[in-house]
Amino acid sequence: MTPSPASTHKLYFLIQRVAHVLKTRADAELASAANLSTAQAAVLAVIADREPVAQSEVARDLQQNDSAMTAMVRRLDKLGYVERNRAPDDARAWALSVSRRGHEAIAASRPAFAQVNDLLDRHISAEQADSLARALTALLQNADQE
Repeated sequence: MTPSPASTHKLYFLIQRVAHVLKTRADAELASAANLSTAQAAVLAVIADREPVAQSEVARDLQQNDSAMTAMVRRLDKLGYVERNRAPDDARAWALSVSRRGHEAIAASRPAFAQVNDLLDRHISAEQADSLARALTALLQNADQE
């Protein structure tokens, strides 16, 4: 039996390694620039896009369980980056908004993400980036459905 292209290229292993390298680089840049991790920046971005937003919706959007999201939001709250208020339609739920300090952290994080994207741009062509983006988007759209 002929191995599949994914197996031949060890795609899962390569994707994991690249993701780890990029996340480590981005975490270091973000910690220095904005006192954030990539996970915290993702949570802030989701909240900023839809504020006020239910904490459970943020967890669902980022495919995190509720207890992990509660811990993350507590850390962001302690840093002064988010504001938690009881949802008007459900006293048990939290409605999240990004604080002024949180918006400043988001702004400070942009150059850090730009540095990571610049690294990618230096090592792959525009055509390769387009192809990779299409492939990764297809994986994201279809992997959860199987």
